[in-house]
Amino acid sequence: MMGATHAIVGMVAGMMIATYAHAAPAQVLFLGGVSALAALLPDIDHPNSSLRQRMGVAGHVAFFWLPHRGITHTLIALAMVSAVTLYFLPLQVAFAFISGYASHLLADSLTRSGVPLVWPLLNYRYGFRMMSTGGLFEQIINLICLGIIGWMVVSML
Repeated sequence: MMGATHAIVGMVAGMMIATYAHAAPAQVLFLGGVSALAALLPDIDHPNSSLRQRMGVAGHVAFFWLPHRGITHTLIALAMVSAVTLYFLPLQVAFAFISGYASHLLADSLTRSGVPLVWPLLNYRYGFRMMSTGGLFEQIINLICLGIIGWMVVSML
């Protein structure tokens, strides 16, 4: 999936977590933003990802060795991100961050490439393999998620 889709899906995940935790409207928006940012993190392994591009040369030097949809797209990475965020961040922020990262893995599992969830135990890419990156189905997901975000924002007013 494209970065914008990951951010939108991540924002929905974070806003839902925050709403479930009975967060105030400003917190819901903040945690949605945290989750949207975290949803971009697994693609740090792609040279054209928005986060890596913003890092400039430092991003390319630091992450050139990572293959796309490699370790950053595994349950090991999710577990490490979860442990670090739960240790260093307030609980609600950590949950939003974790939900964003996890939403990325789930969203990529919808693509034809799948994700290597249980690497290194098995070198198999899991997924539903329903769509192409940037295709019509992805645009439909964007519209649905934008509708959910809009509905959530309006319901907070």
